[in-house]
Amino acid sequence: MTFGCKPCQMPHRSQCMEIEELESRYMELFWRQKRSQWENYVDEAHHDLCAYDEQIFALLCPYQGVLEGGTRWEKVLNAIINRSCVDSHPRVAQLRNRLDDRDNYAGDIESIDKRDHIRFRQLLSGRMREEVLQLMQERQRLARRLGYGSYPELVLWAEELDLEPVRASLLDQIKRRLPIATGLAKDYGVRWSSWSEDLASIGYHSASADPVRLVAVVLERLGLDRLNAAISIAVKEQGIWGYVGVVSVPDDIRILVRPITDLQQELTLYHELGHASAHALNKEAGIFKTWTSSHDEAMAVVMERIAALIALDDAQRKAAQELWLLEDTRCATSALFELELWDKPDKAEELYLHYYGAWDIGAPPAGVWAADSFRSVDPVYIQNYIVAARVADLTIAFLQDKFADDFGEWGRWLAENYYADGRRRSLAEKCALVGGLR
Repeated sequence: MTFGCKPCQMPHRSQCMEIEELESRYMELFWRQKRSQWENYVDEAHHDLCAYDEQIFALLCPYQGVLEGGTRWEKVLNAIINRSCVDSHPRVAQLRNRLDDRDNYAGDIESIDKRDHIRFRQLLSGRMREEVLQLMQERQRLARRLGYGSYPELVLWAEELDLEPVRASLLDQIKRRLPIATGLAKDYGVRWSSWSEDLASIGYHSASADPVRLVAVVLERLGLDRLNAAISIAVKEQGIWGYVGVVSVPDDIRILVRPITDLQQELTLYHELGHASAHALNKEAGIFKTWTSSHDEAMAVVMERIAALIALDDAQRKAAQELWLLEDTRCATSALFELELWDKPDKAEELYLHYYGAWDIGAPPAGVWAADSFRSVDPVYIQNYIVAARVADLTIAFLQDKFADDFGEWGRWLAENYYADGRRRSLAEKCALVGGLR
C-alpha cells in the first residue's frame, strides 16, 4: 500500500539541491525546538513551541508525497514529513501544547488537598476531556486525509512497525503476565489510586544519592566513561519523573530526574542514561541524528536493565524485576485501551473501566483517563515500552552469551551496533543482530 507518494516533477539536480536545503532547515528548527522544550520544562521558560510547529509544518508539508522513498534517506524523510503534516498542523500543535500545560486546566482545583490525588485528577480530567477528544479527532482526520486508515496506523508506519503485530504482542503480554502482575500488586498493596507511590515503596529507600556518581559507575564499567563530558544531569524535586533534553548531538545531552531516594527513581535515572547514551554516541549527520520513539525507548530500556546488572545487588535486582513486571503490564493495559479508544472515542469511560478493571486490585478510578499525557501529548507511544522490553531481553541474552560478564565488551558492542549509525538502520534491522523481533 502506498500513501500518496508520486514521482517528483522537478529536475533531478535541482531537486537534490532543494531537498538537501530542506533537510538543513528542518534540522535547525528541530534542535531549536528541543532546546526550547528543555528550557520550558527545567527553567520554567515560556517559549512558544507552537511557533516551531508552524514553521516545521510550513517547511515540510509541501513535500508530502514528493519523494518516492527508494533510499533509506528518503524513507526517513518521508516518515518525518508525513508525521509533521499531522503532528505539526497548527490545530493539532495548539491543542497539544495547551494540554501539555496543566495550569491551563488546574485553576481553582489546585486548592484541593493534594492528598486527595484521585479527586484532583478526576476534576482535571473532566476539564481536559473534550479537548483531548477534539485533538484525537483532528489527528484522525488529518491522518486519513494522507491515506492512512487511522492515526495509529500513521504513527506505527513512521515507526516502521505494523499495527496488528504490535496489538498481538500487547495481548500476549496481558495473557501471560496479568495474573502474575495482579498477584504481585496484591502482595505489595498496590492500587490504582496510589500506583506511583506504591511502586516507590518496592526496593530500597535512602537519603538522596548522587546521580552523577551513579551514572559514572555504570559508564565506567561499560567502557563508555567518555560520555561523562557530553551528558549533564539536573535534579528537580517536583514535576517530570525523568526526561532527556537532546540539545545538540553529540555534545550537549541533558538528563532531568527527581532526587534518587528509592529504587524506582534510580532505575529511571538509568533509563534516561540509555536515551542520552544513544544520542551522544550517534555519529551520523542530518536526519539520521533524529530517532523514532520505538528506537529511543528500546535504547533506554536496554541500558536500564544492563545498569541494574552492574549497579544493584541481588535483592535490589529482584525488586527491579518486580517493578518491570508491574510497569510493563500496566503499559500493555494502557496501550490496548488507547488503541481501542481510537476506534471508539465515544466509549472512553467504558473502555477504561474494562481494561484497568481486569487487574482486580480495586476499582480503577473513574473519569481520570483524559488527564493521562499518553492520550494527548504523547499519543500512540506507550506501546513502545513493550517493544523495548523485548529488545532488552534479546540484547542482554545475546551479550551474556557472547561476552559473559565483560561489560566493557557490552558497551563497545552497543556503541558500534546500536548507537553509532542512529536512524540509518531501523530498529528491526539492529535487532536482527540479536535474534530479531518476532
